[in-house]
Amino acid sequence: MRIVKCLSILTVLVLLSVLGCAAAEEYVTLQKGVSGPAVLKLKQAMYYLGYFTSLNLSESYNDVMVERVKKLQKNNGLAEDGIATPELQALVYSGKCIPAENAPAPTPLPTEPPAPLSPDGMPQDLPECDEKGLLKGEVLSYTSRNNVFTELRQRFPMTIRLGMLGFLLSSVIGVTIGIICAVKQHSFFDTATTVVVVLFSCVPTFFAGVILLLLFSVKLNIFPSFFAVEQGIRGLVLPTLTTVIGSVPTLSRLTRSAMLSVLEQDYIRTARAKGVPEKTVIWKHALKNASFPIIMVLLSGFAGVLGGSVVSETIYSVPGIGTYLTTAISTKNTPGVML
Repeated sequence: MRIVKCLSILTVLVLLSVLGCAAAEEYVTLQKGVSGPAVLKLKQAMYYLGYFTSLNLSESYNDVMVERVKKLQKNNGLAEDGIATPELQALVYSGKCIPAENAPAPTPLPTEPPAPLSPDGMPQDLPECDEKGLLKGEVLSYTSRNNVFTELRQRFPMTIRLGMLGFLLSSVIGVTIGIICAVKQHSFFDTATTVVVVLFSCVPTFFAGVILLLLFSVKLNIFPSFFAVEQGIRGLVLPTLTTVIGSVPTLSRLTRSAMLSVLEQDYIRTARAKGVPEKTVIWKHALKNASFPIIMVLLSGFAGVLGGSVVSETIYSVPGIGTYLTTAISTKNTPGVML
């Protein structure tokens, strides 16, 4: 039996590795050639060419951006695939690109003299970040020169929405699986679930996110690959599943271990000997006494919700605190990283 388990685990790991290689290739293509601050630069250039009526400072390459790129490719005689290849970006920045219909003549991008750099490679005219500004709530970003607290406040509701969905689903699924495995110890369900949980606990969250994106977005085309406000709850399905996959294995194994230790106690045997119904023994006596370590893990997971799911938000371009943190790190925006 142990040999069969080991062989099944090795087989699944090999399949996951093959899927991971394919997912990495598909994900690179899916990024449309630009990501993060490069999206803002391309949007600005297309805005001056009339392909955007307003400049939305969003760092995600969403479906609206894909449609605008397709329109730009059509006007310039290119393949309409919606992918912002380096050749297309070079054409846009060169000033030789055909503007949109009924658009004014292409306006050259505003050029500003580069700010002097300090010995560490940072501009010298950066806003100050001191204790007084922190206490007053007036800490300016190095990149946008806006208040960091204002930017975080705008992104916080999206992080809470995504985090709470993942927290509730992982709590319900993880605790339920742990209880069933403890009650049906050594059964086929317990063995199969243990194998699956061990496998998923070995899979990094970013790897699971890319696999879900490859399967449900690229191959099956069920859910969108990038988050947009217009998509509503559909845009949060894959980010939520990515968060759940990373949390359920730990919670289910802890619940199973806690329940097994309680079910072996004398008062559980006494309750069963007195003829107490099994449901009452499990839900009223066993789960009640095994709930303390489970609640502690749930509270620590809820604290992580407030910090944002960096991996899920980055993979699916969800405009939350996680993407703000990664962007701040890549652009050396020190106030954004510190807060």
